[in-house]
Amino acid sequence: MKMNNACFILFVFASMQLTAQQRIAVLGRVVDCASGQPIEGAHVRHQWSLESAYTDSMGYFTLRVDTTLQGYYSFDVSAAGFVFSDLGERPLKSILITDTLHPVLCMTETPVSIHQSVVITARRSRERNLFTPHLLTTFNAENWRYNQARSVPEALMNMPGIWVQKTNHGGGSVFLRGLTGQQNLLLIDGIRMNTGTYRSGPNQYLNTVDPAMIGRVEVLHGAGSVAYGSDAIGGVVNLLTEDTQRPDGRLHGRYTVGGASHGMEHTHATQLAWSHPKEKVQSQAMLSWRDFGDLQAGKGIGRQSPNGYQQRAAQAKLHFQLPKVGDLTLFWHQLRQDSVPLYHRIALENFSRWQFDRQSRSLSYLRWQSGQPWRIGKHLRVEPLLVAGWQQNEEQRSFQKNNSMVRTHEDDEVRTLFWIAQFNTWRRVGEQGHWAATHGVESYYDVVNSARIRQNGSGAPEILRGLYPNDARMNQTALFSMHRLSWRHWQISGGVRWSLIQLRLKEKNLGEIQLTPNAWVGNLSLAYHWHKRLFLYTQLSTAFRAPNIDDLGTLGIVDFRYELPNNQLRPETARSAEVGLKYESKTFLLGFSAYHTQLLGAIGRIKTNDSIQGYAVYLKKNIGESYIYGGHAHAAWHLHRNWRLDAHFTYTYGQNITDSEPFRRIPPAFGCIQLGWQAHPHFHVQASCNIAGAQRRLAQADVDDNRIGNDGTPGWTTANLRVRYERKWLMLILEGQNLGNTAYRIHGSGVDGIGRSLWVRMQLSF
Repeated sequence: MKMNNACFILFVFASMQLTAQQRIAVLGRVVDCASGQPIEGAHVRHQWSLESAYTDSMGYFTLRVDTTLQGYYSFDVSAAGFVFSDLGERPLKSILITDTLHPVLCMTETPVSIHQSVVITARRSRERNLFTPHLLTTFNAENWRYNQARSVPEALMNMPGIWVQKTNHGGGSVFLRGLTGQQNLLLIDGIRMNTGTYRSGPNQYLNTVDPAMIGRVEVLHGAGSVAYGSDAIGGVVNLLTEDTQRPDGRLHGRYTVGGASHGMEHTHATQLAWSHPKEKVQSQAMLSWRDFGDLQAGKGIGRQSPNGYQQRAAQAKLHFQLPKVGDLTLFWHQLRQDSVPLYHRIALENFSRWQFDRQSRSLSYLRWQSGQPWRIGKHLRVEPLLVAGWQQNEEQRSFQKNNSMVRTHEDDEVRTLFWIAQFNTWRRVGEQGHWAATHGVESYYDVVNSARIRQNGSGAPEILRGLYPNDARMNQTALFSMHRLSWRHWQISGGVRWSLIQLRLKEKNLGEIQLTPNAWVGNLSLAYHWHKRLFLYTQLSTAFRAPNIDDLGTLGIVDFRYELPNNQLRPETARSAEVGLKYESKTFLLGFSAYHTQLLGAIGRIKTNDSIQGYAVYLKKNIGESYIYGGHAHAAWHLHRNWRLDAHFTYTYGQNITDSEPFRRIPPAFGCIQLGWQAHPHFHVQASCNIAGAQRRLAQADVDDNRIGNDGTPGWTTANLRVRYERKWLMLILEGQNLGNTAYRIHGSGVDGIGRSLWVRMQLSF
């Protein structure tokens, strides 16, 4: 065994050395096609070697190119305010001869650009969004910086196909294809945010990410269990932190200050970035302080109190490019929110106090990626990736009823250890095709500490069982393999994952529960692309969600009900079919998808005939069979060089077959129209109109929910206007929301929508 290990190490080392010996430095330049002026800060990436660099003040970049890749290369270039349309391949040899190692890449200035995005979420590796057989919506780095939303959930509200419910002002839960909560997966840099205590239905976890830490967002609509495992039934939201790379060795920084009318927001955020060009070191730090006041609703509703809370966040990121070791990234982030009230519990129920005294989340990870792909044989390339880290989530809650001396405090803490080993491989197939694959193994291990204290006036505190059994544990381990074969105009892709979930809960009321469910999931897609503009696809996929600690161990008051645990739960599964098309040109973008999802054994709450402490008692069960189908369309069009029109529309229909009633919490039909105008590079105006239909199809659980009226939720329309002024060091954003002061509520929310208001952001850069 030792001899085999030694041989393997020598083989890998020799492969790396051989690769290094056959790589050459290519000095290139990125310029404006019209004027020939250099473009500073453009991001250039060599797609086959995955090397990347930023251009300096003269537009130059340096990349090391593998000369053994059958004489071909392909560049991917992105820069704010420019579009690079030449994404095709050229012979490497001709570049070396005609350009003498100095290829010039031209970009075209476009004040309102159609973004040809490159994504990583669908298959855990880089690929053009256009050629991905999934519906993917993105917020690229430029658009995210211009958005400057109050919170991450509110930033996603205008993204195509995403419905965001808000139980409270400090919450925000996305709906993807009619599903929310545990049935959607949240990621940060590809790392699971979902833990063993994530609650079903709408929750607040997405709001525990500070928007200042995010560089861009990718949202996968539909099953993502092959790539990411349990929970990814409705879709995946991947929050990608800002890149630390900068083109020079200077200190860069941004300071953002923001506010809103009616005292709804006061924000301060500072971001610093520094790099050492010779030592290949990049660093980044962020601090933010946010104070949110009570929410001011539309006409006839007014101020909703209590709703406000405070938020603090800090982040650090350090990146090393080590020639003989690879790329190493150290990351740390922490966020804390204080005194976050649940308004509907106080306004609609018999509570004088119900709030999250503290919500906090921290994440630390170490990421290593080979600095250059390993060459195995003549044609095969392998890029290894290793990630290991730790995260911690804590919730402290307190509540007290009117005219009562009893106050209850609850504290739940989840600590998670995780590691990921991933290998991206690719090779050419003949002269007109290539094969790419991603293989890996990952593990997440959760440990839960839960406590509850009841205080009756000045008497001695009473220590009770927490919401969850103390020291409950959940381990998720998985193996996955995903493949893509492209040949001429055709693409076939598929993958498979095996997951093992180990649950252990032990306490005196439940006894000891040990469950070890496992699941196999897979997907298969066939696609056709024409002239690198039109992409047609169809796919079949399966997904699953294993019962977690919240499902198996919850005991107590949750929202408007009293929950009892059930140790007989099985994983819920889903089967989906989807067809879609994508079209991109220099002036027009179009996307459409239609899907049908069948849910088997979905875990839901069943109302019993019992009551405890005046609350109806619910028990979670696998409720049988349901289905959801719908469609989504979005388009972007350059009406003129300075005008852009964006529109999207989503329709969802769900039915619970077993109980012969509508599926719970299905969003209404909704959409958005945006018109942008930029007559000057420094001045931009955008008008938008958000539309939602009425939702009258209610499940019995919707009727029982005091956040939803017995007749459902009326439709609504709001109009908004945003003005942005930007110079080299200054960006000023003024936004008027709900200009008509419409009184409305997002279906399923516990608070009404924001009324007529003015939001201001100023950002200073250096």
